[in-house]
Amino acid sequence: MVIDILVPVFNLLEKTILFVESLSNQIEHRLIIIDNGSNQETKEYLNSLNAFVITNKSNEGYVKGMNKGLKYIENDYVLFANNDIILPEGLLKRLKDHLNSYDIVGPLSNKVYSSQENDCNKLLVDFDVSQTSIEEFSNYLYQKYYGQVESVDMVYGHCMLMKRTVLDSVGFLDEVYGLGNYDDADFCRRAIDIGMKVGLAKDSFVYHFCHATFDSMGINVDELINSNEKIYKDKWA
Repeated sequence: MVIDILVPVFNLLEKTILFVESLSNQIEHRLIIIDNGSNQETKEYLNSLNAFVITNKSNEGYVKGMNKGLKYIENDYVLFANNDIILPEGLLKRLKDHLNSYDIVGPLSNKVYSSQENDCNKLLVDFDVSQTSIEEFSNYLYQKYYGQVESVDMVYGHCMLMKRTVLDSVGFLDEVYGLGNYDDADFCRRAIDIGMKVGLAKDSFVYHFCHATFDSMGINVDELINSNEKIYKDKWA
């Protein structure tokens, strides 16, 4: 079964190349890129790929970009992705295997900030890329936690795999979240509300640079998170 991979891109050429290269060691997939008004160098690279590229004249943000891409999915499985992640070899196969028991799954990700929230966040794991390679750490988790999935309220949208039937029932991302953040939590909650299961694959790992696009745009990420958290809480109060 082919996986449709949707990824919005706004510049970050070096990280985008790392992301695309990491897809070469995955099961069969179809790449859908939403070019959110990238610079010429990035645009030329994206158009050189074996991918379906949607070109926006300006940066419409993650949520609108994803929704535009979702109109073009063709296959039974869909991966929501960011262009600032690196997928270890075999990650998509590992995640897809868990869809036998779950409707949406996501992998563990590395902690980026040593905040209280991260220390208590079961979706994040300690990992130092200067001490261990991404592939070595991925294989370590796979061997230690093989087959283990934990039911959770949400997984992160930077690497979230689901059955096509989820989209058919839940619909698109809620564009009230603008540039992004909490859109993934909202999507997962809507899925759970109609009886679907969301799982954290403890035997799977993705490396995430985290907020790389926002940082490159000079956006205050803390303010954006706080603003969208309020939107989320008000919506689900």
